[in-house]
Amino acid sequence: MLIQNVLRVLSCLILFCSLAKLTNAQSCNDWLQLNSTPSYAYSSVIDISGTKLTVEAKFIRTTPYSGGQEWAGDLVSKHKDPVDINYLLRPNGAEITTTNGHFKTPDVCEIVLNKIYHVAMVYDGTTLKFFRNGFLLSEVPATGNLVQNNWRTFIGYYDAMLNPENFIGYIDEVRIWDYARDQDQIRTFMNLSLPMPAAQPGLIVYYTFDDLSNKQGNPAYDLTLSPADAAINIASPSCSYIADSCGIYLPLPDSIIITNNVTICAGSHHQIKTHPADTYIWTPALYLDDPTSPVPVASPPVSTTFYVEAYRAATNTTILDSVHIRVVRSDIKANEDTTICAGSPVQMNISFGTPFNWSPVTGLSDPQIPNPIATPLTTTKYIVIGIGEGRCASSDTVIITVLPRPDAIVSNDTAVCRSAVVQLNAMGGTSYEWFPSSRLNNASIPDPIATTSESTMFTVNVKGINGCVKTDTVNVEVRTHPDFKTSGNQSVCDGDKVVLSASGGTSYQWLPASQVNDPLSSTTNAILSGPITTFSVHISENVCNYDTMISMTITSNPIPEISILKSNDINCAVPTAQLEATGADSYFWTPFVYLDDATSRKPVASLDTTTTFTATGYTHAGCSSSASVTVKVDNSGVPRFVLPNAFTPNGDGKNDCFGIRRWGSAKVRQFSIYNRWGQLIFQTSNPAECWDGRAGGVLQPAGGYIYIINAATLCGPVNRRGLVTLIR
Repeated sequence: MLIQNVLRVLSCLILFCSLAKLTNAQSCNDWLQLNSTPSYAYSSVIDISGTKLTVEAKFIRTTPYSGGQEWAGDLVSKHKDPVDINYLLRPNGAEITTTNGHFKTPDVCEIVLNKIYHVAMVYDGTTLKFFRNGFLLSEVPATGNLVQNNWRTFIGYYDAMLNPENFIGYIDEVRIWDYARDQDQIRTFMNLSLPMPAAQPGLIVYYTFDDLSNKQGNPAYDLTLSPADAAINIASPSCSYIADSCGIYLPLPDSIIITNNVTICAGSHHQIKTHPADTYIWTPALYLDDPTSPVPVASPPVSTTFYVEAYRAATNTTILDSVHIRVVRSDIKANEDTTICAGSPVQMNISFGTPFNWSPVTGLSDPQIPNPIATPLTTTKYIVIGIGEGRCASSDTVIITVLPRPDAIVSNDTAVCRSAVVQLNAMGGTSYEWFPSSRLNNASIPDPIATTSESTMFTVNVKGINGCVKTDTVNVEVRTHPDFKTSGNQSVCDGDKVVLSASGGTSYQWLPASQVNDPLSSTTNAILSGPITTFSVHISENVCNYDTMISMTITSNPIPEISILKSNDINCAVPTAQLEATGADSYFWTPFVYLDDATSRKPVASLDTTTTFTATGYTHAGCSSSASVTVKVDNSGVPRFVLPNAFTPNGDGKNDCFGIRRWGSAKVRQFSIYNRWGQLIFQTSNPAECWDGRAGGVLQPAGGYIYIINAATLCGPVNRRGLVTLIR
């Protein structure tokens, strides 16, 4: 055992010597300098969640510290105390807090002042590791999701600023990742700037301190300097980077292979990585690109265990190790190739495998399901890609051969008379089948005879020489009895033009022919011989020889003789005139604006200028005529603006309303009614309106009411005040 430990130490020293050669690869300028407490740079809240984290920084501590390793200063911090550490990187260790508790890497050897170091913390969901100068100096088992907090990300100090944790010195190359980087990745760029930081997978922030920008590209995480004693673009006092260690790091493992056992898809390859050695011999060599390489690429067709024999000359040791590469296949099987006739559907199916995608999409109902319906127009090779175990893909093909349908020709649609026979015809095939067969003399010949009493759609299946069938139809329309119609009986007035019409046929004959102007037309003018005249028309159609005879009666009604009377002309003594019309059943007067009822036989006229009134009278048969009368108007005579002193609004049609409608044409400026308390209960400017004894729809009590009237009339102005009695 002692010899084995000695060999491990020697191998570590050899590795140390090789790493010690990495010097001066990075610029000595553009460092962040922190001179006193508090001095720092900070960004916004940069939360890292889940179970993957890497934080890196380079530093030079310039002043001594005491009290333990935690007082060496905070390099990158997002925390307040151990219960909420999202991440905390210090020169001698790392800390996180997860949903399973607080984790801190064990103490390591102290740093040396004024010396350049690179440190990194890595959390992968199972272990928290601390690297210094590329060496894994300490680690602690850790699980759980990283806790989140609202503290800002600080460089050189921490947001709460409760304890003297300020780092004094120089800091550069700060990187925060949301995944766990391995040791090789950390070593590769621990003294080099990251190439193309915007394209680095998992990189969240990257600061180089030539300015305060986030070189990853997200400006939300740009930095701000503390108010005092912090500066960027500073040259470091030490420009020599030696990737050494303190000898207190985990010894190299007995295993030489870094790559874990892995599963790959058939047809793919995988690179195997190893720890350093002088020579390598891999078996089986058949599936490796180089069986002597420390990083051979394996391409096994089946699951294979690869063995390596690695030799280290410095310790004269041979290490045997192995890695298993499991190869999985995701065979997918579609239905067999098939042949169809053009236009026929094919149900595609995957018998096993996980369907992913069909192509081409032409002719498919849905290329993303396992069982689409395919209806290709031409012969098509469909490919389906399936995803199975390990997300491995495989494919299968289905060739659908499309045969043309026969170039069948059938007879045109036709129309026949009831119970007529019709010859159907089809050609272009080797066999025929007609439906419905019950109306055919032979349903299996190309030219059957059809007999039908109703319109029928005949269908024929024409089979070609390749067995494909084309379906077509012939519509046989059976003509129904025509819808013969006429204009029918009419009631007209004497002297009206009478038009007779008929429809539904192809020829017409009107009787008596002597009393129509065109006896052979579907539409003709009639000559009446008296109050009642009967006509007949013979209608026929020349396709199926349907015909009918229809009669109609024309009644001619007399024109009314209208007479008009007036009671008087209008003056100041007689302000209205009674008009009266006779000779008809109903009437309409114009101009109606001066009349109390334009449809009355005896309307009352109220006007202030001479006017001619015309009454149009109508009989019950709708016949009409007109007559006129002129009512003269002048301002002669003594005005009489009579008003009653009482009225009885009881609905008997007598003296029900108090008003001035008998004053003739008056322009009313005011017509108001007040109760005995002086409340206005009625008002209008329309002389035709009167008070019906209500106020707001409510019956008013019997008693005296005051009226005020101010109007302009043909015979001058009228101003009246008085008392009217409402009698109940």
